[in-house]
Amino acid sequence: MTRWTTVILAHPWAAFARLVLITVGGVLVLQSSDRVDPAKLAYLVVAGISVIMSAVHAWQIRNSQPGRASRGLLFAMFVLLAVVAISLPVALAHGVGASAWLRDAVAYGLFAVVALVALDSHAVQPRWLVGLALVIGALATVSYAAVWLDRRSIADVSIDRLVLASGALASMFFVIASSFSFRARRRRLWWAAIAGVSLGLFIVVGTRSRLPFILLPILLGVLAGGGLRRNLPSWVVHVIAAAALIIAVPLLQGAATPQGGAPGEAPSDGFGRRVDSIDDLITNPGRDASMRERISQTVAAWQVFVSDPILGAGPGLEIEWTDYAGDTQRGYALDSPLTLLAKFGIIGAAAAAVWIVAFARFSRVALDRLRGSAESLILVGFSVVLVYGSLFLPPMQDKGTSFALMVILALVMGRAFDARGQTVTRAPEQTRQT
Repeated sequence: MTRWTTVILAHPWAAFARLVLITVGGVLVLQSSDRVDPAKLAYLVVAGISVIMSAVHAWQIRNSQPGRASRGLLFAMFVLLAVVAISLPVALAHGVGASAWLRDAVAYGLFAVVALVALDSHAVQPRWLVGLALVIGALATVSYAAVWLDRRSIADVSIDRLVLASGALASMFFVIASSFSFRARRRRLWWAAIAGVSLGLFIVVGTRSRLPFILLPILLGVLAGGGLRRNLPSWVVHVIAAAALIIAVPLLQGAATPQGGAPGEAPSDGFGRRVDSIDDLITNPGRDASMRERISQTVAAWQVFVSDPILGAGPGLEIEWTDYAGDTQRGYALDSPLTLLAKFGIIGAAAAAVWIVAFARFSRVALDRLRGSAESLILVGFSVVLVYGSLFLPPMQDKGTSFALMVILALVMGRAFDARGQTVTRAPEQTRQT
């Protein structure tokens, strides 16, 4: 192998460039429309070449400590890719066009190669990985908030979506900021303020599924150790920053409303109604419109699954259900955890189980080495998000989940192992953070 080939494949900057092309390119291009347009095709070509280069580099370092630690996840990758490949003829047999299959299957293909891309990038400087996570996380958070502010009629947002409006990337941004607020060597309160603003945005948009995120900083603070005296300032700043945003948005909304114009719904009103609806959801779930629609979509997904229980109907199939208003709707991205079974059947569920076991084993080894670090909190926090999100829909259905995992796993691998396979655990005061 020539010197230049080695540089292109193995140099950390080259690996970081591939990671940027895959993540930033995806955040900017994917989900810009429901069509497979030239921009998306160009991205898939560039991302595909980057993944191939990552695979060559991963093969070169397969016997390194990070390579050995990742073998279970890499095996799961092959299983997932095989299932995605098999799904093409399955989808075609169910009348799904190749373009529709590709549009839906891309998310699952991206999820399959997460560990490969992370292993390729594990030697990148942690500060650059954290910086990348913050950039794509912040952009996705703003886009996510803009979409939901517009849907709730809280604000007249002039943009449809800035970038990929990914709840998973917004969650990653929140988890990273919260983790550093308890374990960074310095500027902990600044990290807490960033996390609090992110939490405030979740509350302002009024999505009930995000309300349990209020508990996440408490969990991370407890896991961080150090006692109440050490963690209380970060918790207080979390609350103050979130409250300040919740109060500021209606004030800005009122200032931006023209005289004589009809003001939109105040965020506090929308949030209050969503909180009140939780009691209705618990006591009488049949009357909740959102719950009725989720149940309808779940029943529709189950019907597709029982028709083809082994292989499913393939990605891209538009499933029909009845919405809360009684109207018939069709779509391939349902808000139901049974979507995976409908698309890939029992084979797909088994492949997902292989990945879960591999991820759990990798996390156990990594957490043992990362004891007392912010990276351990990030891994635990995002794992909790994945488990919680699985109650509503397959996590890999959100392409942002794959991008978030690529960066988080690269950061974890780089911090947990060095080139000689030695533990690199650092105490909070000794860990160099961004």
